[in-house]
This record gives sequence, C-alpha cells and structure tokens, in this order.
Amino acid sequence: MLVPLSWLKEYLEINLSPEELAEKLLLSGTKVEDIHRHKDEVVFDLEITPNRPDELSVIGLVREIGALMGQTFCYPPSLTVAGYPVSFKKPLTVSVKDPTLCPRYAIVILDNVEVKPSPDWLAKRLEYSGMRPLNNIVDITNYLMIELGQPMHAFDYDQIAGHQMIIRASKKGEQITTLDGVKRELPPDSIVIQDRERIIDLAGLMGGQNSEISQKTKTVLLHSPIYDPIRIRRTSKALGLRTEASARFEKLLDLEAFVPAARRGMDMIQELAGGEVASDFIEEILLSPQEHLSLELTLEKVEHVLGLKISEEHVSRILNSLGFSVHPLPLANQTTLSVTPPSWRRDVEIAEDLTEEVGRIYGYNNFPLTLPSGPVPTHEDAFRPDWERKVRTVLEGVGVTEVYSHTLTSKENLEKIGLNPKNALKVNNPMSSDYEFLRSSLLPGLIQALSLNQRYFEEISLFELGRVFLPGEKAQLPPQPSKLTAVFTDKNFYQVKGIVKVLLNKLKIKEVSFKPHEEEIFSPNHAAKIQKNGQLLGSLGPLKPEILKKFDLEKEVWSFELDFETLTSLANEEIRYQPLPKYPAVEEDLALIIDREVAVENIVNSAKSVGGPLIAWISPFDIYEDPRLGEGKKSVAIRLKYQSADHTLTDNEVKEIRQKIVKELERRYQAVLRS
Repeated sequence: MLVPLSWLKEYLEINLSPEELAEKLLLSGTKVEDIHRHKDEVVFDLEITPNRPDELSVIGLVREIGALMGQTFCYPPSLTVAGYPVSFKKPLTVSVKDPTLCPRYAIVILDNVEVKPSPDWLAKRLEYSGMRPLNNIVDITNYLMIELGQPMHAFDYDQIAGHQMIIRASKKGEQITTLDGVKRELPPDSIVIQDRERIIDLAGLMGGQNSEISQKTKTVLLHSPIYDPIRIRRTSKALGLRTEASARFEKLLDLEAFVPAARRGMDMIQELAGGEVASDFIEEILLSPQEHLSLELTLEKVEHVLGLKISEEHVSRILNSLGFSVHPLPLANQTTLSVTPPSWRRDVEIAEDLTEEVGRIYGYNNFPLTLPSGPVPTHEDAFRPDWERKVRTVLEGVGVTEVYSHTLTSKENLEKIGLNPKNALKVNNPMSSDYEFLRSSLLPGLIQALSLNQRYFEEISLFELGRVFLPGEKAQLPPQPSKLTAVFTDKNFYQVKGIVKVLLNKLKIKEVSFKPHEEEIFSPNHAAKIQKNGQLLGSLGPLKPEILKKFDLEKEVWSFELDFETLTSLANEEIRYQPLPKYPAVEEDLALIIDREVAVENIVNSAKSVGGPLIAWISPFDIYEDPRLGEGKKSVAIRLKYQSADHTLTDNEVKEIRQKIVKELERRYQAVLRS
C-alpha cells in the first residue's frame, strides 16, 4: 500500500523523519517496504498483514502512529453530519435478495453534477497512492477508499433502467462487460447488482461499463456497501481479477464505516462537482453480526504473556489510544479490565490479542533483556527420526535425483498414464486446463521430467517424495497419502529392485518379498509387488510402451512406487552391533535348473530354512533362459556363505549342509543341480 506522508500529516502532527517513523511502524508490526522520495512528496510503501484491514487506510495508519507517538489525531471533516435539506427526490428502489450478500449499505443520489478533471491536490494524492485519476466523481470514491478504508461505487443514475437496484447472487453463464472493457463470464454465486434489464455491477470488484460515470453524467448514485468477504474472495480468484476494492472487501471491514464514508463522499461531490442532494440518505442494516462482547484482561495475564509489569494506567492508555473501550472491574483478588474492541478491530477475539496490542505499542525493543527461566521446553517429536531426510539421502547416494513436480495436473496427463480423471479431484476454478486436477499419482510429473530431459542425458534416474490427493467423503478433507515414486531409463528389473532393497535395508525393513504382480501402468509379466509379512509396501515394473509413446519417450522406463507412510511405520532406527566372526567363512556357488514360474525368492528362502544357523547369507547372482535348458525352464545361480561363530567349518560339515539344501530344492521344486 502506497501512502503519501503529507496525507498522514493532515490528521496528525508528525515531527519524526521518514526513517524514524518507518522504524516505529516496523517495531509495532507494520513493515515499511520502501520510502519513495519525489520532488514534493515522501511516499511510504507499506506491507499490511491480512489480519489488519483497518490499516488499509490513511485513518487507520494515523490511528496507529498516534498510539505509537502518544498523540491524538483529528478525523476528516463531515463524518458526523446528520442530513441535508432535499428539495426534489429522485425515485429509487433497492432490493437485496439475500441479506448475507450485502448486510449493510448506504445510498445517496446527487443531481446536477459536473463531471470534470479532479483538482491537482486530489489527483496528485491518487497518483502517489498508485491510482490513476479519471474524473472528479470516480476520483472521490477512490480517494475516500484510501482515506477511510471503505470502498464505494458511483453509478450514472440515468443509466440505471427503471431506477431499480437488485443485489443478488449471479447464475451460471451470466456475463458483464466491466469498466476495463473486458467481457467476463461470471462464476455462480458472485454478488452482482442489476437494474430492471441487465447486470450493472460486479459487486466488490469492478463496475459495469453500462452504468459508468462519463462526461455526460448529470446525476450520480453513490453506493457505500458492506459485502460478504468470502464471496468477494471466491469471485476474485475465479476471474483472476483483483482490485483495490476487492482487496478490502474480502477482509473484515469496519462495519460502522460505510455511513461516514458515504456522508463524506456526498460532501466532496457537492464541493468538487457542484452536486445537489436529490434523495434521502438511505442507510440500511439488514443483518447484524454477532455482538462483539467485552473481553476481560488482567494485569497478571499481561505480565505472564509479556514477561514484564505494566501499570494499569499505562495498559488503559495504550488500549484507549487504539480505540478500545476500557473499564476497570471491581474484583478484589486481581486488577481486571473490561475491554471492548472497536468496530474496526474485528480480529481481536481473546485476551491474548489484547496483550499483543499492549506489547507492540509499548515497544518490544523496550522490554528488559533477561535470560530464560524454567525448564527447557521439549517436544515429543524433537528426537524422532527424520525419515524424509533419510530417504532422500539414500536415494541421492545411489545416484537418483530428486525433483519437485506441480501438485496440479491436466486431464490429458492423467489419461496418458491410464488414470481416470473421474477418480481425481477437480479444481473448481483452475488457472488453466493444464492445472485442472489435483494429482492422484506422482508419475505424470516424473514422466514429464523424463521427457523434457531425455535429449540432454543418456541415463536418467529421478524420484519424488510428495502427497497425492484421492477422493473421499464430501464432508471431510480428501485423503492425502505421501508417496515415494521413482523412474529410471537404462535400468533393468534387478537394478531397480536393488535400489529398492538398498533403501529398505537403510530403513531397517527386513524380510521383504517381491511377488509377481499385474498393474495397469506396467507391462504384463514383468511387474512385482513389494510386501512385508503380507503388508503391501508398493510395486515396481516397466511402464507400458503405449504410455511411453504418449510422452514421446524413446527408451524403456522402469518405475517403483512406495507408500511412504507404510515405510515410516515399519522403519526402525535401532542399530544392533555384533562382533566380527573369528572363524573363516566358506563360499560356493550352486547352479540350478528350475521351472520358469518358480520365484527365485522361494529358492533362497528354502535354502536358508534347511541350511540353518550355519548359512551366513544366500544371494542369487545370475538368472537366464535358454531352449537348451528345456521348455519352460530357467537357470538360477546362487552364492552361499557358510560360517560358524565358534569353530572353523570342515569340508564334511559344508558338504552335509549343501546336500540337505539340494535335496530340499529337488523335492519341493524339482530343481536339477547343474554340473
């Protein structure tokens, strides 16, 4: 927000330099991004936090600065005028179909206005505030929006068909051409104003071209409303249209400012455009909000939260300077204040909010320097393992690069990998068709990354750890499980499986099995599901050629997906150490011919079971198929390591174990030992 310093000085005596004032504001929670110096003006560029819409105005800033400096300020003139004599009343009918759309408004009509350029002082203030001067009527509404924080709109009264104003919610497919000349299709449930024939205002955002103020305008209808902030926000996001007015309407505006703003606007139009009041001053409160109850604030609470004692008088003075109503309560045990927030501070709801107000105006830089006392606070999660970091470290260590893809994706990308868009969550107001659905899989983003990078790298290995979004109960947030997905070019089943096993071993997840598996995205007869004790961890396999073709991928792509939440539930950071064996090991290889359908894992498990404690480990290292082996057969070579913890194994002991293993494999799988 841009505010000229001279405008602030009009209502408050400020003797500080711009830099000193900027520092005071910063230390109280209002950041001055920059100070712009012009030939005849100093302009503050302020960052106003969303919870402080009262500061989106000159008066709000003056009130804040006055509290910081311990000074009182004066309000702009004509904010309390009761009324004007009206010789002739222009007809007008106003109807609000739903009070929640526009719970409060003020309207007045002014006749015989002269639309012309604004005086230099007003035009310059608007320019320094970042707004373009148009004409005296429009400029007055913009000027008062900046000064008082209450947006208003001026209509050409003679362009309102039937002199009717109907405030209602828009319907699907309705359109309006706004003041910027853009024809916009309105999302349903936007707030609009229509006359007897057509929509004339996109309420809270921008007026309609068909009722704008022009050089021919002679009668002005000035409208000062309070709108439903949620609907204004939704419409602004849906249309990609954000204005100075919408930036204020979408927040908790001062519910009492709409009348003073309209009265001051009425005054300024008479002064600068020669207008005459041609209607009663219409002031309607259709829906009153829940009454802002008083809060109880004890000095003990202030001391407990801020860590220092502040006198009752000082606390009361600070709160009064900010517009709060403060009254002591007659309680014997402690000093308690009854505090009522002003209408412009709807963000203050609990006693802690009041304590924050006291602390920031008192000045955090004025707090005494003290060392913390009491026990060091701890959190139960402070010493839990960071599994995300562990997973990233392991995968990066084996040469897989992490990427971050967009949470939103397109219908086309979902369909390319065989996912039904109907099973994905659709965004109500997408920015474009490329970002229409919440991702239900990490694969589209990873495959796109492969496609974009394949021309630059011979071999690509990528992974992503992130959330996917799945349909759930309508009344609840959708399930958002975390997934770990990776894609590889120039890899085979055993290499990808090896990467998965390295990761699982680092997480101390043992005894994991890889079973044959069929999944829509993988080529048939080549995929595997990853399990531990029957619990599914994920799957791996080669992507179907038709998927690769749709993404213009030239090489075979292997992928795995693991459920990250399941991984973390099984992961174990406990490390057990054991002494190195004293006695030497004996290693040998066995080559077996078995049926093609027999899983190598079954061979390994059976050998371990028969071999007993003298088998240190068993690992397959070669698998191949050849017609000479026999129809439906394959050769599997496994390496065995024999070792005892208390003596050196003899040849006879090794021979006995080997014979047991071979006999068991012959019996169970009709394995044939190759010579």
